[in-house]
Amino acid sequence: MLEDELGIQIFARSGKHLTQVTPAGQEIIRIAREVLSKVDAIKSVAGEHTWPDKGSLYIATTHTQARYALPGVIKGFIERYPRVSLHMHQGSPTQIAEAVSKGNADFAIATEALHLYDDLVMLPCYHWNRSIVVTPDHPLAATSSITI
Repeated sequence: MLEDELGIQIFARSGKHLTQVTPAGQEIIRIAREVLSKVDAIKSVAGEHTWPDKGSLYIATTHTQARYALPGVIKGFIERYPRVSLHMHQGSPTQIAEAVSKGNADFAIATEALHLYDDLVMLPCYHWNRSIVVTPDHPLAATSSITI
């Protein structure tokens, strides 16, 4: 058993029953999960080199982008790359920037500058129009350009 090899108790027992994980066991389980995650990453890298059009893509974005701007793009991507597993993570601009910064997403699609993250680069990908909507008789309707 691993406990014998390490010389510590990973699980607390009552008779033949495991009752809880010891503090040392909790650390060991956390590290084991990290190791298993790295094994999955190694398998993914090997698969990507075996099949260049196969792999996983993790995108972080806001609800608005996921709901309104991306469905057509995602549909086209899936049709073009059917062997790529696409994973979407929705969150606030800060949450999605953090996901990229921590390596939990390959990239994020955001609508505002994420100046809090010096380790990230923002690239424009499309123009976002904002409009002021007024009735025809409103004083602003006579202007051609408005600043806020």
